Amino acid sequence: MEVTFKHTRIFYETANSRGIRFVVNEGGTRSSKTWSLLTLFLLKCLSNPNAGKTTQIFRKTLTACHRTVYKDFCELVDFYNLWDYVKQNKSNSTFEINGNLIEFCGADQAQKLRGAKRCDAWINETNEFSDEEFKQIKMRTENQIFMDYNPSFTDSWIYDMMEVESKTPSEIMLAECKKNNGVFTSERVKLIQSTYKDNPYLSPEIIKDIENLSAYDDNDYNVYALGIRSNPSGFIFKRVYYETYEILPADCIGVLYCDPNNARKGKGDTTAIVKMLYSRETGKFYIDDVICRNFTSPNILLDNLLRMYSTGNGRIRFIGFDGNFTQESTWTAHVENYAKINRMQFPVIDYKRYRVDETLKSTQYLWNDRQILFNKNIELTEDGSRFLGQVYTFEGKKKTMVGNHDDAPDAMICSVNYLQDLGLINQNNNVINNIFKNIIGSN
Repeated sequence: MEVTFKHTRIFYETANSRGIRFVVNEGGTRSSKTWSLLTLFLLKCLSNPNAGKTTQIFRKTLTACHRTVYKDFCELVDFYNLWDYVKQNKSNSTFEINGNLIEFCGADQAQKLRGAKRCDAWINETNEFSDEEFKQIKMRTENQIFMDYNPSFTDSWIYDMMEVESKTPSEIMLAECKKNNGVFTSERVKLIQSTYKDNPYLSPEIIKDIENLSAYDDNDYNVYALGIRSNPSGFIFKRVYYETYEILPADCIGVLYCDPNNARKGKGDTTAIVKMLYSRETGKFYIDDVICRNFTSPNILLDNLLRMYSTGNGRIRFIGFDGNFTQESTWTAHVENYAKINRMQFPVIDYKRYRVDETLKSTQYLWNDRQILFNKNIELTEDGSRFLGQVYTFEGKKKTMVGNHDDAPDAMICSVNYLQDLGLINQNNNVINNIFKNIIGSN
């Protein structure tokens, strides 16, 4: 059977990258990045019979992977009528093609992220991943790593990685791209920049919609039309994506996370405490309660923390505190004093040191995908109103102005990281499945 594939410049540049460790597709919307990579992997499998090669395609979550690139791959096979050559296993999210395997994965699958080695890997929407997740994928990929994203940021670990691996500053890479039809090539890094103009198969209506972005927002036009590195305007957690729930799913389990401050230092800093749960069945996060206020006494703060802990109906099993070494020492002393005064054993606290600006992208993705839901009563409370106000106006740690509060978004972002660190959002880990079963069964 003879098949004629539709190719773009992006496909040829990506395919002509043999031997280069990191192949980075950076560009605007509808520039054919996804279609080109899917076509490349399909052709690799068809043209290398019985090679036994495994390619893993990653998205931030398995749910998102199924809804996007997995669906696109099925449409690609459908488009070229190749199902006679492709054996699909829906339960494993795999496609066996000519003695090779393509597997679709989520970074929330720990056994995929840290599991067996693979030949090639593709990290779709790479800006949604943390540098630590990237390192885990990199260490277990024998051949090439492909990456793609819209450049909706001006500062990222992705740019740092390319500078280190290519031994070339970003400004020189970008200058080379301008001179060389959007391509920079070194021994270990190939950067391919693209826009919708590189895709000759777009309809006039789609082209008009992309070009009309300039009438609404210059930054969005730069990123999605021109493929220029820029920070889209507006806040990170936009109000339009706010979602509520009425009843928690039965399998929910979660954490308390606290970003503590002490208002006695005279700055009126708020302390944010989040009760966040996760459901394996729905794949969503549920913020059941929040506190966002000034505390002048550590004992009052700990009183409120314990109240939230005790009203968790047995679902809250872990407590995390934001804190550097000094804060950990200080709050450990506060907790010991509180326990002594009240003649009790205080629950164990994990002290975490997350770098919020490096990890907020994954939480922003969940927020935009409406996977973070709030108890419908939260916005009716003074604490909830204050908490949401901070979330809606958050622009990132580096942009936070003096006098503005970022405790609430910090606590929300860190709660997601904490759940991931604990393994509680890994849907395909039998050990975690048993934890859920045992805990819910004991209530």
